Amino acid sequence: MKSRKLTLLAVLLGSLLGIPASRAADADPKPADKTDAKAAPPRGDRLKGVAEQLKLTDEQKEKLKPIFQEERKKVRELRDNKDLSRQDRVAKLKEIREDVTTKIKPILTQEQLEKWNKLRSERPGRRRQE
Repeated sequence: MKSRKLTLLAVLLGSLLGIPASRAADADPKPADKTDAKAAPPRGDRLKGVAEQLKLTDEQKEKLKPIFQEERKKVRELRDNKDLSRQDRVAKLKEIREDVTTKIKPILTQEQLEKWNKLRSERPGRRRQE
């Protein structure tokens, strides 16, 4: 009698544990292939995303790599600085972004620069700040 109750309990627990897993499996997964031009690249892969969107040459990629590395370092330091108010952080972040644009202007073609500006203006974070 005890083994029958244990078996029933095990089946019941197994079926309860299986329901969330099966529902998660049935959920509509996001497609792995993001073809949307606005889709942000994975974190830390900004150069790759920019290179694809702007169709950069290998030479341009090499020139942009240290600029993006420096930007990432400055943004990280800014986020770690808890002494600044939110407004000061936003202002400094804007300065960092403008500095990056100034540095990449001579590297990009006119067409690439126009697309860069368009992509930056479409970013969700930019709409909140402006």
